[in-house]
Amino acid sequence: MSATMSVQSSQNENDIDGTTGSRNHVDEPSRKRRKGSYANSSCNNNNSYDIQMSQEHCASCGILEWVTIENFMCHDHLKFSFPSASNINFVQGRNGSGKSALLSAVVVGLGGSSRTTNRGNSLKELVKYGKHTATIKIGIKNTGRDAFRYDLYGDTIIVERKIKSSGGGEYKLKSKNGALISTKKDDIHKMLDHFNLQVDNPITVLNQDCSRAFLNSTVSFECSKEFFVPFPFA
Repeated sequence: MSATMSVQSSQNENDIDGTTGSRNHVDEPSRKRRKGSYANSSCNNNNSYDIQMSQEHCASCGILEWVTIENFMCHDHLKFSFPSASNINFVQGRNGSGKSALLSAVVVGLGGSSRTTNRGNSLKELVKYGKHTATIKIGIKNTGRDAFRYDLYGDTIIVERKIKSSGGGEYKLKSKNGALISTKKDDIHKMLDHFNLQVDNPITVLNQDCSRAFLNSTVSFECSKEFFVPFPFA
């Protein structure tokens, strides 16, 4: 998304073959070396800037805190938590364990269509077989000076999307304490625009089919089209 995070998974009913979880692939020495390189950076005009890589300088809003999905694709119930102290996350698991389903849930939960995920022709196809409703809940960090309507939402914005197997569904925007703020999809778009979260942009979310098409393309122009997003002129 707009910032990378570290994943810790807690699973209730669906264990994804017991292999999915989080793993930080950045060792401590590498992190220390990276901190030093930032701290010693300087400009050509002799104006030096000391940057301390601390939690205070991490993104304070617009990043995922947690994702919960129920009856979505292959998952009965699954929750992932993203600790704010880290900047990188890795989700690992065997083929078919549901890693891509988690990514699809984030895209759909934030207003994306089924075509964006390349997982079906309609959203109702994403409801788990035999279930009537799929629910996606996403917690988005909302602190700092760039917070979105902090007086209404507080430290966390909760986006909830329900999808019915018969077709249709609903959106809900809630505050940190669970109070219902809005049921309009337009308000979700306003929040996403504020945080510059573009779930339909392959630079933000690159699914397997899009990456495969990009890697198999031999023409530079065709590659650039995969990442070109037209600017909406007023």
